[in-house]
Amino acid sequence: GRSIYGAEITAFAHSLGFTDKIENFHPPFTAVAALPLSLLPYRVAFLGLNTLSLLLYYLVVTGTAAELGFSRGGALLLFALLLFWFPFLTCIASGQSSMIIAASVYAGRRLLRNGRD
Repeated sequence: GRSIYGAEITAFAHSLGFTDKIENFHPPFTAVAALPLSLLPYRVAFLGLNTLSLLLYYLVVTGTAAELGFSRGGALLLFALLLFWFPFLTCIASGQSSMIIAASVYAGRRLLRNGRD
């Protein structure tokens, strides 16, 4: 298929000095799932997605830490340290949906572990 961004994003990227063509490698359902965000102003949508990502990251990190035997304080310390982990910072800075995917994988694993498939 074609890029969902159109030629405008490539022109914008070129104006910033980027020479590569901007392409979308996400499956179509990702674009459909993000459509409600298009009804919001950009800053509100970006802040909302990042707030959701931060909450999901907290749940995944502290939940995993608890399963590994960390104390509550240890889990919170681990979460605080992992806020500076480069992959997480990249996800937040670019507004990616990676945390939603990670939380889905974590929730699925928890359900399977508890015998709820």
